[in-house]
Amino acid sequence: RLHQPQFLGLLALIFKLFHKNVKIVATYHQFRETKFMFISKIINNYWDHIICDSENVKKKIIYTYNVKPDNITVVHNGVPAYLKPQKKDKILVKKLGINNKTILLFMGLFIARKNPLFLIEVVKKIVEKNKNILLIFWGQGPQKWEMIRKIKIPCHFVF
Repeated sequence: RLHQPQFLGLLALIFKLFHKNVKIVATYHQFRETKFMFISKIINNYWDHIICDSENVKKKIIYTYNVKPDNITVVHNGVPAYLKPQKKDKILVKKLGINNKTILLFMGLFIARKNPLFLIEVVKKIVEKNKNILLIFWGQGPQKWEMIRKIKIPCHFVF
């Protein structure tokens, strides 16, 4: 299994020349092309299979590298069983004043790949139709201050 093949792809193909029976499966967790795109266009059609974590990444691989769709499987990231809707903690509800609100949670890094700026825009549109939405951001990262500047209706967002 080759994780993020744009970095080790050429070496994996050289390995395959000497070990023809070994299957090479490439894994993409995101799609961000590197300076080696000319190599990527060649090698991505030589994997025995490609696994990616979203339909969006699959579409980008098909379009960018002209890979056959049947050669790509989407396997979404799992969610642990303990992350399921729970009853609201009464002390926290009172502290945040969120008694009758629908709570959304973003838990992760505030980085471009996670796209929290897009999420802010989506929630703004939802709030136009449903004022009882609150998005809680739990995390940190280089986009935090840009996110704070982008929020024009702070009563619907908490960091």
